[in-house]
This record gives sequence, structure tokens and C-alpha cells, in this order.
Amino acid sequence: MKFFESPAPGTQINAYLRTNNVLIPLCGAGNGIFVHIKEISFRGRRPHLTLDGSFGEMTRPLCVSKGMDINQIQQLQDSSAKISLKKMSLGESVFFLTPRIDKGILYQVNKMLDAICSHRVEYWLNQGLQLKPNEVAKINGQLYTEQQCYLKALSISKNVALVWNRLGATLPRGELKIDGETVNAIYCYKRAIQLDEKAVYWCNLGLTLARTRHGNLPKDGQLSVQQCYVNAIKLDPNYRDTWIGLGRILEPSAGKSVVPVLIDNEWMEATDCYAKAVEVSGPEHQRSKSAWRSLAIALDKDETAIVANDIYSKYECFLQALRVDQNNADLWAKTGFHTPEEIGSIMVNGATYSKVECQLKALTIDPYDFITWNYLGKLLEKDSIDIDGEHYNAQKCFVQALTLVDNRFSEIWTNLGNTLGPDESVKVNGENLNQSQCYARSLKLNPHNPFNSIPLRY
Repeated sequence: MKFFESPAPGTQINAYLRTNNVLIPLCGAGNGIFVHIKEISFRGRRPHLTLDGSFGEMTRPLCVSKGMDINQIQQLQDSSAKISLKKMSLGESVFFLTPRIDKGILYQVNKMLDAICSHRVEYWLNQGLQLKPNEVAKINGQLYTEQQCYLKALSISKNVALVWNRLGATLPRGELKIDGETVNAIYCYKRAIQLDEKAVYWCNLGLTLARTRHGNLPKDGQLSVQQCYVNAIKLDPNYRDTWIGLGRILEPSAGKSVVPVLIDNEWMEATDCYAKAVEVSGPEHQRSKSAWRSLAIALDKDETAIVANDIYSKYECFLQALRVDQNNADLWAKTGFHTPEEIGSIMVNGATYSKVECQLKALTIDPYDFITWNYLGKLLEKDSIDIDGEHYNAQKCFVQALTLVDNRFSEIWTNLGNTLGPDESVKVNGENLNQSQCYARSLKLNPHNPFNSIPLRY
């Protein structure tokens, strides 16, 4: 091992680093954290390397193995060299540049680095953010889940709002004990708001309250779901998820009417909220898909909505969502089904699709979507087609839908019954059923009005 003993490096090295901000693994024996090389600077005749990672910035003297020079730093991107954090005999820690013996891309972080950083809240927060719900990471010889990482961060400090917010996301319906106190998602989001009031925390609290109350009104003194969303909008009117969440609680359901909400002297209904969500997302941005879809579903057949001063019908909203995400079976099916007869087809990426072709496109993406089979059956009431060499008419499509979903939706049973004559029967899941039996199944699932009901979300 040797230290550099050369003048300050040429400007091309630091220019290279500023341009590329090289991402490398800091090697050793631990659990893989990547860092960015920020700069090389000289203190006297000795080079120092600055790295930037989850632990913040770290500057240490830079050593190299025999035969290497400072230009080798440029080769880190092609895996020909590696950086390690080592402790010298006098107790000084240094960055050590060596040739990479094996050509693997991932290297584990040095245990010493874990020991240095694991007393910081940011370290445990970063570890949790890197984990998916069912993943674990080995840190300092122990296994941690995402939730346990956040609990470890709270053991260091309970005054970081983002940690409470992330912990709340791991407790959608559960709870745990912290210092003898029962903690659930609602508690976590309220604590995050107390520490740092942000729109996203209010929105998460609103979503959780809506899920736990199942549409019931709050008791005296309880915070309403609607008020959570209004508070979020006051803090950040451009946060898409808040407008979508508010739209959902303003949609009429099960015959219940909903009073619009007053925001900035304007009464907002569900469709107004979804339109606003599209606007703040950017109508053609990937994030606008769910807003366009929600708006389309909320609109009645002949109803329109104004989005960014343009008027959109139900079908046009579905088409906008489809153009944002063309790999979504549900959007292909719904867009095709709601295309007006006078238009007859849609154009996506220069290709034209009829109403039936939209359903076939949906089935190539997801052949097990029962709603698509129901749509296709309704479109084939007076026609039939071949799918993969097999002949399908309306009746066969409805049977296929019921094979996938069976006893959940009355409308499909009604549709199947409509294809049968008084003396005809059809086999569904191994059982022969006549027209009256199909209608009876529909009546059992929806005793109010099975023949004209629309229990499926269109």
C-alpha cells in the first residue's frame, strides 16, 4: 500500500467526477450500500476522496495498491477497480483503491461502515426505504424487516416525521406497542403531522380513516376524512393523491347522496376532484392514468367533464387513460366498451381498434379478467367470433366470465339468462342451469332490481 505523492490531480479528473457523479459499491462484508464519488482533493501532498451516501458525506485519505494511480478512479464504472474503507494500524481510517479481482457488480458494504452509521436515524430510514414489504436485510449480523428498520430509527429519535409516516404505511390494519403505548397507522400519521405538517401526511391519514370507517360518519370530536383532504389541499393544491382521495369519498354509493365540499369558494363534486387530479398530474403524464380512469368511471354515460378548459366525455376519459398506459387490460376493455356506436373504433399509436378488437386486446394482456369477458359477451349479442381457433358467442363469453368470478355479480347471471330461451339450459361450472335458474342466481345476489342493476364498476 502507498499514498499518492503527486501534485494536485489535473482538472480532467474532477471534471469527470462532476459530470458523471460515479456510483460505486463500497466494498467489504455487510449488506450492499452504493455511494457516489463526489471529488478528489489534496491536503498538502496527500489526496483525499469524498464519498456521498446514506450516511452523508465522508472524506478520508485515499490509498492505492501497488501499480495503480489516480487515473484509475475513472475505471470504477466498468468494474475494474473497487473502493474499500480500511482502518490503518495507527487507528486512521482510509479509502483504499484496489483492482477488482472478481467482476461481480454488487459488493457488500463494510461492517465498519454499518457500525459508524447505525446510530443515525437517517441510516435506518434509508435501510427501510430500500426494503419491500416481504424482504429482510442483514445489518450488523441481525435480520431486519422494513418495519423493524423504522422502529430502530424511532429508538434513536421519535422526532422525525418521515419515520412515523413510513411506519404508518407498514400498519394498514395492524398495531404494535411502542414504549407501552398502542400504535396504529392513524397514530403514526397524526404524529407525523404534529412534527411536520405536510400534505402527504394529511392525505395518508385521510386514506386510512376512509378505509377504517367504511363510509361511517365520524363521532363527535373525531376528525373527518373530508377535513383531512381539505387540510392537505390547503398545504399543497398540486398533490394528485389528495384530489383522488377526496373524489372517492364524494362519489354517491348505495343510493346515498353526498354533499359537495367547498374549496376556495368553489363547490367540488367527485368529478371536479378527479378533473383537478388530472390537471395537477399533467394530462399526458404517467401519473394521470388513475385520475383519468376515476373520472371516467364517475361520469354517467352522457355526462361530460371539463379538464384544463377542454371537454371530455366518459369514453374520451377512458381513451386518455389508455394512451397513458397501453399495457392495461382493464383500460382496453372499458375504452372499447364505452366507445360510442357512431364512432365505432379508437386509434392508439396509429392503429385502429374496433369495440370488439379492444376486448380481444385486453384478453391478450389478461385472459382471466371476467369483466372483459362480460363486455365481450354484451358486444356479441348478435354476432360471434373465433378466439385461438375456438368459436365464441355471447352465451359462451358470459359462461367464461362466471367460470372466473362465479357468485359475485348479479349482472353477469342476468346477461346469461337473457341468452337462453324458456326451454334451454347451459352448463356453468359443471352444473346445468336453465333461464329461470340464472335469473334466480341474479335475484339472490341483488334482490332489489337484478335485471337493471349495474353492480359492476363501469
